[in-house]
This record gives sequence, C-alpha cells and structure tokens, in this order.
Amino acid sequence: MDANAHIGKIGFFNGKFGFIHREEEKIFFHKRSINVFYKPHRNDLVRFFIAKDAKKNDRQIAVKIIPIINEIICNRLEKQGELHIGKVDWYRDTYGVIEHIGNKIFFHNSNVIFSDHYIHGDEVCVFNVIKSKKRIDTYEAVNVIFLKMHYSMNTLPKKLFLL
Repeated sequence: MDANAHIGKIGFFNGKFGFIHREEEKIFFHKRSINVFYKPHRNDLVRFFIAKDAKKNDRQIAVKIIPIINEIICNRLEKQGELHIGKVDWYRDTYGVIEHIGNKIFFHNSNVIFSDHYIHGDEVCVFNVIKSKKRIDTYEAVNVIFLKMHYSMNTLPKKLFLL
C-alpha cells in the first residue's frame, strides 16, 4: 500500500457525496473521487488519499477512493443470503447474463457492486439471486462483484464456499 494512503469505512453515501470514518474523524468525499465502478455502502472498507478541498480551503477531502474488495466480499455478501459463483455469458451496454450451473441469470448494471473495468464475457463473479420484479417465474442476479482482476475460478478464497 502507498505510504500516503489511508484506510477507513464508509459512514454515509447518498449517491452524490458522503463521509469516510477514519479513527475519530469523518472525511468528506464526492462521488467523483471514487476511482472505479463501485457503489459505496455503509461500513465498506476503502483505501483513499487526502487532499485539500478546492472550494473550502480549511477542509480536507478524500480522493482516489478504492474499495478493499476482499472485505466487501466477506462482510457484505455473507449477510445477503446464499452466495452464487458464475461467469458472464454475455454483456451489452448496461445488462447481461451470468451462467451458473447451466442456468442463465439476468443482471443489470444497477445491481453491480464492484467492477474495476469494462465487463466482458467469461468473467468470474459472485452474486445473490432474487425473484425478478419484472418477469414472472424468473430470477435475476444482485450484489454482483466481478473478480477477474483478483481471482480465477481455481483461486477463489475458500471462505466463499463456506457461506
């Protein structure tokens, strides 16, 4: 880790701005400070840098915010129900299909928690499944985290299989 980087937890995020808790302080951040396609949730662990706020000189802000993916997987997804592992069958613009044990499961970008790159076919992901709100008798993937940059199917952490 970079010597100037800090670790903290998301305390609040409303889609436009939020606060990271680090030790006893709350540090403001704007959504532009998030470096990857990532939706912050309360208590997510993140790495960030501190800069001077251009609008308010007396305030420090968090910039270059990156989620600590292993913590998100182990802490958030285990609380959401049964965890599934699959790979992307196809993806177009804002939606796609994940292949899971011979089944095809729809997903939308709004249900992606983490991807640090453009999504491609054959990428490994973990996700939860819910009944579709739009289509009767079908399911969709939610809380999708893409792992291509971190794991292959053979090197996934064993804890994922114990959930």
